[in-house]
Amino acid sequence: MPVSYWRRMDFVLLGLTLALIVVGFFVIGQAQPTEVRSLVLHQVVAVCLGLVVLVVLLILSYERLMVASRWIWAGGVLLLGVVLLFPPINGARGWIPLPFFSIQPIELMKPILAIALGAVFGRLGPAGVTRVGDLWRPIVVYAVPTLLVALQPDMGGVLVLTVEFLAALFVAGMPFRYWAVLLIGGAAVLGFFFTVGLQYLPDYQVQRINAFLGGSGANLYQTQRGQAAIEAGGLFGTGISTSHPALYLTIPEVQTDFIFAVVGESFGFIGACLLLLAYLGVLRRISSIGQRSTDPAAQVLVSAVFGVFLIHIVENIGMAVGILPVTGIPLPFLSYGGSATLGFLTSLGLVESVAVRKQGLDFLET
Repeated sequence: MPVSYWRRMDFVLLGLTLALIVVGFFVIGQAQPTEVRSLVLHQVVAVCLGLVVLVVLLILSYERLMVASRWIWAGGVLLLGVVLLFPPINGARGWIPLPFFSIQPIELMKPILAIALGAVFGRLGPAGVTRVGDLWRPIVVYAVPTLLVALQPDMGGVLVLTVEFLAALFVAGMPFRYWAVLLIGGAAVLGFFFTVGLQYLPDYQVQRINAFLGGSGANLYQTQRGQAAIEAGGLFGTGISTSHPALYLTIPEVQTDFIFAVVGESFGFIGACLLLLAYLGVLRRISSIGQRSTDPAAQVLVSAVFGVFLIHIVENIGMAVGILPVTGIPLPFLSYGGSATLGFLTSLGLVESVAVRKQGLDFLET
C-alpha cells in the first residue's frame, strides 16, 4: 500500500473526530459520576472497534462495498427485521441482545443506507435523476428499512433515514418538479400520521409530541431541566467543581439524549460554541470531500453521511435547548452508546475512503 494513499486522508476530519471522542469520554463521566468506569470503558471499546472498522473501510475502498451493496443492504434489513422478534423495551423494539452486549441495528443501517443509495444513484451516471423511472429503486432502498424502523417504533430513526435519503436526492440532481411532488406527498404523510398514526405510538412518544406542542409530562421535565442546566453554565461554565450539585444530574438519560446539557453547564456558552465550531468543521470537511470527488456514486454516499451528521447535531442540540421535540437521537461522539459510536465511525470511514481514492485508480490494483 503506497504511502501517498494514506497522505490523501483528511487528517483535519480525523483530528476533529478524535477531539470530539475525547470530550465525549469526559462528559459521559460527568453525566453519570457513579458509573464512570463502566460507561467510559464501554465507550472506549466501541471507539476502538469503530476505528478498526474505519481502517478496514479504507483498505477495502468504497467501490468494493458498492459492488456488494445489495447483500450489505439485505443484511441490514434482515437485522431490522430480527429486532422486531424481541420483546419491547420502554415500548419499542430497537435492540438485539447478545451474550455480552446489545446492538441497535438502526445505527448500523445508517452507513449501510449511504452505501446502497450511492450504488443505485451511481448507476444513473453523471446525469443523475432525469425521469420518474430513475426513482423507484432508490425509493425501495429507502422505504423498506424505514418501514421496519417505524414498526419498532423509532420515530427518531425514521427522521434520520428520511433526511439521509433527501440529502442523497439533492446531490443526485432530482428536478424541481419532482421535489414539489415529494413535498406534497410528505405533507400528506404527516397529516395521516397526526390524524391516525399517533394512536399506534407508545405512550412515551405521544408524550414527547404533546410536550413539544405545549403539554406536560416527563419529556417536558427533561427539556426544562436541560434548559436550566445550560443557563446555569453561564459564559464559562461551572467546570468540574463539586461544591454544588450539577443540575444536569436531575435529567433522566442525560448521558444519551441530553448530553449537550452537560456541556452547557460544565463549559458554559464558550464551551458550547467551541463544540458547535468543531461540529461545523466536521460537516465542512465531509462536504468538501464530496465536492472534490468526481464519482457520482461517491458524491451521493458522502451527501447521505452529511445528512446523517447534520440531523443528529441539529436535532439533539435543538431538543436540549427546547426548540425541537425530544426524539432520542444521540449527539455524535458525545452521547453514550456503543452502536451509535460504531455507526458514526463507520460512516466517517466511508467518507475517508472517498477522500483517499484517486479517480480511476484503486491502490489495490497498483
